[in-house]
Amino acid sequence: MPLTDQHRGGRVVGGVVVDVRALQADAHASRGIGRYTLELIRAIEASDPTLVRAYVADPGFPMHEQLRELLGTHKVVRGDDPALVADPPKVVHVTSPFVEGNADGAGAPVRILPSWARHPDTRVLATVYDLIPARFPEVYLHDPGVAAEYRARTWFLRGCDRLLSISQATSDDLVELLGIPAERVVTVHGAAGARFVPADPDVAAEADGFVLCPSGAEWRKNLERLLLAWAIVPAPTRSAHPLVVQCHMDPATRAAWERRRDELGLSATVRFTGEVTDDELVRLMQTTSLVVFPSLYEGLGLPVLEARRCGAAVVCGDNSSLRELVTDPAARFDATDVDAIAGTLTRYLTDDTARRALAAEPVDPSHTWPEVAARVARVYRELSAAPTRGSHRARRRLAIASPVPPQLSGPSAYMDALLQHLPDHADITLLTTLPVDEAEVPPGVRVEALSTLDQLELLEGPFDEVLHVLGNSEFHIEELEALRRRPGAVLLHDARLTLMYSEMYRLRPELLPETFGGALHRMYPGRYPAPMGGAQFLPIQEEGRFGILMVADVAALATRLFVHSEHAADLIELDCGRRPEVIFSIPSPEVGPVRAEPASPLVASFGFASLAKCSDVVVDAAAHLPGVEVVLVGHSGEDFLDELRERAVELGVEDRVTLTGKVDAADYRGWLDRTTVAVQLRLHSNGESSASVAETLAAGIPTVVSDLGTFSEYPDDVVVKVAPGISAEELADVLSELLGDRPRLAALAAAGRAHAARHSYAAAAATMAEVLLGPPDPAPA
Repeated sequence: MPLTDQHRGGRVVGGVVVDVRALQADAHASRGIGRYTLELIRAIEASDPTLVRAYVADPGFPMHEQLRELLGTHKVVRGDDPALVADPPKVVHVTSPFVEGNADGAGAPVRILPSWARHPDTRVLATVYDLIPARFPEVYLHDPGVAAEYRARTWFLRGCDRLLSISQATSDDLVELLGIPAERVVTVHGAAGARFVPADPDVAAEADGFVLCPSGAEWRKNLERLLLAWAIVPAPTRSAHPLVVQCHMDPATRAAWERRRDELGLSATVRFTGEVTDDELVRLMQTTSLVVFPSLYEGLGLPVLEARRCGAAVVCGDNSSLRELVTDPAARFDATDVDAIAGTLTRYLTDDTARRALAAEPVDPSHTWPEVAARVARVYRELSAAPTRGSHRARRRLAIASPVPPQLSGPSAYMDALLQHLPDHADITLLTTLPVDEAEVPPGVRVEALSTLDQLELLEGPFDEVLHVLGNSEFHIEELEALRRRPGAVLLHDARLTLMYSEMYRLRPELLPETFGGALHRMYPGRYPAPMGGAQFLPIQEEGRFGILMVADVAALATRLFVHSEHAADLIELDCGRRPEVIFSIPSPEVGPVRAEPASPLVASFGFASLAKCSDVVVDAAAHLPGVEVVLVGHSGEDFLDELRERAVELGVEDRVTLTGKVDAADYRGWLDRTTVAVQLRLHSNGESSASVAETLAAGIPTVVSDLGTFSEYPDDVVVKVAPGISAEELADVLSELLGDRPRLAALAAAGRAHAARHSYAAAAATMAEVLLGPPDPAPA
């Protein structure tokens, strides 16, 4: 049904539209969320039929009987109606942000917001019924796929302009569990339907003294403890007041609960009704002696409200929103304590005066549909009156697949520094191969499992860009697989990926069935002897000698390809024919205060220790530097570090050579502060840019580098360049001369700090956002 001029108010852009998928998905429509939504809409229409412009149905969902009840409003439209794009609504109300399902009822993830609802001037609000999965993740979110979808939906909530909560307990959970600012949460409460009223005298006369539990069969509803408690209620009381459990159960579930009932010897006093009609439920609530609701946690507890509106005495768990509905503490029990449940049941079943007094307690007038609708209408009007956002787009969304701490790799440290600034320019989602709760990222960065990228885009819409940060280590194996599934931009931290492929074959051979050697010869058909790569790796000397990079697959998949240096671009273009863009040179950490001059000479090498980084040459140089302390700061394989320590003993310099292994950030900073000269060498170039050199320059440490690859691109007044393959004795001569030239040390320190200031991570983040996402929006007038 198209929107008419009457519904649109002519060509006036705006109005309130309500997403009614809560009335379409079968798992919601006939149950609590659907009932709540339908009653709320009825109350809004009764109070102000001009307030809502349209009720938007998703054409991919069933046209459920609950939805069809709204046809009389003449406002039900399809979500693909072109008028919604032509006249973007001012307010969109998502009535069930956790809805899932599709036309065949398969429960598949669905897009949370349609594209027309992302207009910059459209305000979004959502009703939140509970955050029970977030409160009990070990019960509800142990499946990684389910957890990922739930997290995606909670991130949607964080971006809403307002959240309508159905209880104060749920409002508190939004603030505590999701970090939502309290001023964006409005507690609107809930109410029972109009049919839930006290019994007339004829019906009341039918009361036969039973106890009613209007509940459900899942863990949270606590039926097991209720049955255990019922078993210790005195037998005469059980016989006089049999327990009726009313809830939907499939045949297998009902049979299981009946077996459990019989095991406890309760077959004569416990009955399971299965699902009943609304009229039957009202009759049960009107004729019961006592309602027991033993739930462990609720967002509202609608059956409690319904029972109280029917005039029933209700006892319930002392938790969550139930405290708001049953205000007498004596009528609440610890829902985890079987004895407490039994004691409360026994008291109210044997004390008619107490039970009548409990039934006579008035229901808070906040819990009526006119009151609830009035609170919702106030939020509609507030958001409708909000000033326009002008030409400003919705905040841009960038997903980045990259290692992050505690993963030990160059790209990990690099991304950690970049993520400090990227949220200033866009909404950032970090895609990780770590368990999500182990990834260490700055505040404001969302973290999701890399494997859920497809699911996230299905739920939330495509990211404006996906950036895959790839390097030459095992940390990027799954990133390459993600790039194959979802091509995007690629930033190559290294121009060589041979180690990544060899580690893929070693650790995840199912991802490389052609073997390392097969991949090598596929990328370079006929270029190398057939036996090359047969060992499923390449020796460092061999890959350097023959110039093997193995970047062809990545270059073919990348929608855009970036590196940090012209040298890396040259290597890659020569290797596979595609020239990457140089996005910016490797950034430097923030430049701090000028360091005090170290008390004694100390030469240090920072970063991963290896033969490729000439760590052995640095140790050997110590023998030619009397009185100079030499330190290698960084992790490596313990066997290699032990070999270097043994070498220091052989040279008689073990008292002046320190190999730290892995250090924390404070110790790393301490070594930077103590260092007189840094030595950052390479045996050959992978086309990589050194984050360690960027760190030493920012610290104002004169730095010696190998004159090859990216290092050669540093200005000559910023670093000291030495020939590749320099001997230990030659290196010692360079260092001795440098240590004896204090004016040169000071000049190098100043030039290094100035270079670092020009190439900060803050500037790099701004450039990355602009290159990947386009120019930033102009500042508001």
